[in-house]
Amino acid sequence: MRTRWLVLTLLLAPMCEAAEGGSFTSLIPFDLSDYGFILNEIFNETNACNEQIKIYFDGLDKGQDWAWRMLDATAKPQTGLATGNVLHIGNYDECLVVDHVHNASLRISGKYCTAPFDQSVSASQIDDMLGRDMSRIRTSFGFCVPRACDSADLNKVFANLESLVMSPYHLHFYDELCANGDDQKLTTLDIFAVSVFGFICLLAVLSTIYELLVCKDRKTPNLLASFSLYANAKRLFSTETSKESLGCLGGIKAISLAWIILGHRALYTLYVPLVNMADILVVFRSIFTAVVLTGGLAVDTFFLISGLLVIYVFLNARSRDPNVSWLAFYVHRILRLTPALAATILLYSTLLDDLGSGPYWFLVYYFFQKKCEDNWWSTLMYVQNYVHPTEMCVGQSWYLAVDTQLFFASPVLLVAITKWPKTTVGSILLTVCASSAYTFEVSYERSIGPAFFGMTDEMFELIYTPTHTRVAPWLIGTILGYIIYHCKGKRIKLRKVVVWFSWCLLAATFAAVVYVHQYLADDETGELVFEAALFNSTIRVLWSLALSLLILLCVTGYGGILNDILSCSYFKVLARLTYSMYLVQIIVIIYYVGRTRVPAYGAIVTMVHQFWGDYCLTLLVSVPWSLLFESPFMQIGKIVLRRS
Repeated sequence: MRTRWLVLTLLLAPMCEAAEGGSFTSLIPFDLSDYGFILNEIFNETNACNEQIKIYFDGLDKGQDWAWRMLDATAKPQTGLATGNVLHIGNYDECLVVDHVHNASLRISGKYCTAPFDQSVSASQIDDMLGRDMSRIRTSFGFCVPRACDSADLNKVFANLESLVMSPYHLHFYDELCANGDDQKLTTLDIFAVSVFGFICLLAVLSTIYELLVCKDRKTPNLLASFSLYANAKRLFSTETSKESLGCLGGIKAISLAWIILGHRALYTLYVPLVNMADILVVFRSIFTAVVLTGGLAVDTFFLISGLLVIYVFLNARSRDPNVSWLAFYVHRILRLTPALAATILLYSTLLDDLGSGPYWFLVYYFFQKKCEDNWWSTLMYVQNYVHPTEMCVGQSWYLAVDTQLFFASPVLLVAITKWPKTTVGSILLTVCASSAYTFEVSYERSIGPAFFGMTDEMFELIYTPTHTRVAPWLIGTILGYIIYHCKGKRIKLRKVVVWFSWCLLAATFAAVVYVHQYLADDETGELVFEAALFNSTIRVLWSLALSLLILLCVTGYGGILNDILSCSYFKVLARLTYSMYLVQIIVIIYYVGRTRVPAYGAIVTMVHQFWGDYCLTLLVSVPWSLLFESPFMQIGKIVLRRS
């Protein structure tokens, strides 16, 4: 009888845990001692699932080890409910090793299911249930059930139980949120992906052998040695720079990429079970977290640098050879970005789901792999920020779409700025103002909050990813590149008071940016509509102007010790890896998230600790990614374009 009480308590726990007031027994409108009546009411159909659950209950009564393991693996109400500890996991791995031979014709194995529960009677569609903020599985229980049970069986069983106790809360089972521990069979696309990755690796090995044995002493590029790991690694880890390079950009790029990874780590902290989920929202309004949230501007730093380099490199190349090959201009860009991006898309859409397992591994499939199965083509064409932006394949690739679209349109600007510089600069400033005005209007009319906290689909689609709302930093970068080109090599004399004022202005601007982020993050009412619209429309412009001043000070010789740090040779290597790191960072983070087995304690020190693990692993993964999918194709592009 004690076992029966325990089983019923655990079955009723999800419903009674969230009920308001009253004792446990007062919520149950029948006599718990009538165990047979209860079982007949719950399991009122004859099917394999119900029969195996009855055998499971009988095994518990008899004290059989396999049945107790299933019960032990099922989640129980945890302490800390008031602090947000409402994702009850249980023991995923213990459940999947359950394997009981009942008789010659019946075998009962464990299956783990994550069951969200809420007040909605009917279950949502799985695609609707898994929203961007994962809000609908913020309360869930992990159940270890017989493998014969599918979601339809379990929903009927628990619907009967909920009806019996008149529960205001309802559990929802989905086959997609269940795992039985079987090894997944490789699909045709999986085999294709393995073949592609294997071929590239084999090509790299053969190319390395060829380069070392045949053309090691050759100084001219060789097409057959383009995939050589030895030659590409030498180029990757080289600290040599040309006289035209802007040393401080290496450090700025490396630090900005680290900042982006830290921001993504903070974001995905909300995707894992936390014993203090309610408290973490308070932590997210601290001054440190404001610095983390400011990391969203690191993307604008890359836009600024991209616009700067488009103009700066073009003007330098044109000074050496006035005959510009626009074909080479585009081909170099495509070979620079597309192979590594295509490899990432291939991994996302095929093998990603096979890399791990866990009670929340389904997030990996629905948030990442499924989106690439459906929308891989838009990402490969660099239009994903306008075509299905909320279902984007490789979510962070929206930046590549914006940057590539601007790059492809840049020849108009490049020609114009060489012929009519003043008119072109004026047009650029007008475009920046128009973009900011549009962002303000959309933000204000739709009451969209600040674009860094609580990202919604509307915010993501209307102001966060479109090229026309993110163009300002890139355009400011083009003006900066034009100025630097004409100032490079010249001695610019500035008074000490001007230099000191510039540095004080920079410090004040960066501090103000952090403060504004914290101020808006503290707005729990959503009443700061005007302030949020003003923030969304001006913050990226102000950040770009401040960063432009910093770069100008470094380039003109007034950067001091900061310029020395940013121009450090180590940053040059890290800067070369920023593209590959940007592509693979999310894979590293979600691998950890999807394999989560127990609730963690959310704290700043925990977040920082996890960030350094993410950063180091991302760095390790990005090296072979760059050597296999980035450097070789850049070499091929150089060779082909040189010959043509």
